[in-house]
Amino acid sequence: MEEMEVQNVQSPIIIDDDKSEHAINQAAVFVEDAAQYRSINHKVDSKSLWMYRWYYSKPVRWGHTFIIFLYLMLAFVEKPSSLTLSSDPRFRGKRPDPPCGVTESLEIIFLLCFVFDLVVKGHVLGRRQVIRNKWLLSYSVVLIISFIDVFISLSSGCNLILLDFEYDKTWKKTNSHLAVVNFFFILYYLIEQMVKLWAVGWQRYRSSLALEIVHVSLYGAPFQSSTSNQSEHNIKRIFNVPNMIRVINMLIIFRLLRIVPNIKSLSLIVETLIKLLKHLRPFGGIIVASYYVFAILGMMLFNKVTSPSAVGAKETRILTEECGSFDQLQYYANNFDDFGAALVVLWDLMVVNNWHVFLKEYAKVARSWSQLYFVAWYLISVILIINLFVALILEAFISQWEMKQQRIRQNDGARSLETEVTLHVGSRFHQLFSTNLVEPTEEELVFELSGHHHYAFDVQGNVENTANIPPYTDSKNGGQLGLRGWTGDENNRKRG
Repeated sequence: MEEMEVQNVQSPIIIDDDKSEHAINQAAVFVEDAAQYRSINHKVDSKSLWMYRWYYSKPVRWGHTFIIFLYLMLAFVEKPSSLTLSSDPRFRGKRPDPPCGVTESLEIIFLLCFVFDLVVKGHVLGRRQVIRNKWLLSYSVVLIISFIDVFISLSSGCNLILLDFEYDKTWKKTNSHLAVVNFFFILYYLIEQMVKLWAVGWQRYRSSLALEIVHVSLYGAPFQSSTSNQSEHNIKRIFNVPNMIRVINMLIIFRLLRIVPNIKSLSLIVETLIKLLKHLRPFGGIIVASYYVFAILGMMLFNKVTSPSAVGAKETRILTEECGSFDQLQYYANNFDDFGAALVVLWDLMVVNNWHVFLKEYAKVARSWSQLYFVAWYLISVILIINLFVALILEAFISQWEMKQQRIRQNDGARSLETEVTLHVGSRFHQLFSTNLVEPTEEELVFELSGHHHYAFDVQGNVENTANIPPYTDSKNGGQLGLRGWTGDENNRKRG
């Protein structure tokens, strides 16, 4: 590890500007760790501190979250693909599976990003902390297994690694000269918007939702020239230009939502929903993880077990089936043949939509042990997730209402002692997650800092006063606390 400058924070007299700036950076990082509930056991030299703050900066964290989102979305595209018009085996047609090597290449890129994330975090934490951190060790094991899985898929599932980029001749065809004229108009509109953006500025341009949505609706027609020759594809039934323009027109109607916060009777609801989106992100991650795990597990256990060919669903059998059965209700679209269909089945089970029908059918076409899967999902989703989510929403509304009443009392000048205490304690919504948090004592903080692996904080009983201002005194043992830094690696510590 790179040698650090010797710190002596006993004296408030600043001798070296570089040492003072480095000490301030260390203190700032420790304060950020406390505010974000992170461990302070990481390297504190200049280079590692810069990398540590860069790693936990908002752009890097948002980028990391976005990469995780894209990586999870690959499940909808990978074979078997979920990009079909229907999940019913009788009507979905041929799946648009991507060419061999495309999803595997994307997965390798995302995994390399995760490896970079692991390397950076391991560097700033140090080898000792990485070995002690079970999450990082599990992270490494999962990455190794993922790389093995990707390379096995490339070697065994792909007949051709090189992609055949065939030129699409339909792009040179146009139905009429009007499409060419419309294309030049779209260039004119694009230049107009760029000039308007330069003239009014980004902030003012962004504040006007009409400039972003209304003009987008004008860009729909010129693209008709590039999609008109693909009418043979079924996907054009949904993603055609008229439908897209209708969707954009619906977005224009949503501009009315901008005035909802200004309505007094609806302001409480809007403020609560906005805060829910911010504070319930960890809980949303739990929901997504639960859906993802059970969907993948369902695809592994019940793939194609309820297809019409497997269960013999013919018209004669449908007429003879009892009322309310899986065959009579035509629930063939509710299957685990792909990731998207599996999510739909799990959603239907979570909202208790004829869950007994699925339970009986899968017990019949698979085995009786399959009921354990559905019972486990019922306990996790209905008993735990839904009830906890509803409780958090109710708590958020109660907390927001109390804060609003508190502001009203403050504006009326009738601020009582109870209101003042509530102001300092915080909302009930935050108290729900902070009941087990206990503010540590000064002795506990000093003890924790003294055990830091990368920076030694020496607690001394008697320290000579070398400054005009005496050092801090420990009221418990009557001694004085001195903090000294050390340089060198973990094995050879050089006391300052």
